[in-house]
Amino acid sequence: MTVRAIGPAVSWSAVIGRMPSRLTSPRVGLMPTTPLALAGLKIDPEVSVPTATVTRFALTPMPGPELEPPVCSTGRPPPPGSADTLRYQADRAEDLKRSRGALDAVYNGPDGVKGTADDFDAILASANNFAATPAKAGYPSITVPGGFVPPTAPIANPFPSGVTFSGPAFSEPKLIALAYAFEQATHHRQPPASTPPLPSDSVSRP
Repeated sequence: MTVRAIGPAVSWSAVIGRMPSRLTSPRVGLMPTTPLALAGLKIDPEVSVPTATVTRFALTPMPGPELEPPVCSTGRPPPPGSADTLRYQADRAEDLKRSRGALDAVYNGPDGVKGTADDFDAILASANNFAATPAKAGYPSITVPGGFVPPTAPIANPFPSGVTFSGPAFSEPKLIALAYAFEQATHHRQPPASTPPLPSDSVSRP
């Protein structure tokens, strides 16, 4: 053991910085000898321990549907034969095949033969709920007034709804005839109350 004086150089019982009174001896205590001092700053950096490698899968973009042909940054469609053009053409061909196949299966009737007595002239749908599939197939549709729907909050007044007739390819004349007959039979078309009537059926530009 090493004997070392550990008393204070200044007073610990009064204002800090004032020396002890005369004839006051510092206390003497015992403390173990420290053979080595604590390590200071090191010149050499710590040795890094390598971590185990983890297998990571390559990031691949998820394919998504394209409704329109891809457009380059120049604003023009990609050149014919490019990867984007070929992909769009393949997707469009598949879309036509599926939509037309589903619709033709209905229009051709139970026997599945076009032009026979059991064929259907049109498909009738509420509002425009059946507009997507004929549009993808390139088949015609026409929408006419179908009446008014009772108001539901936050709508205060009855609001109009429509009826859509969709037919097979090149059936526009028949669809127009069906839609006109429906309008004449139901008379659902009503002018809005907020719009005043025109003085006549003829409108001219000033």
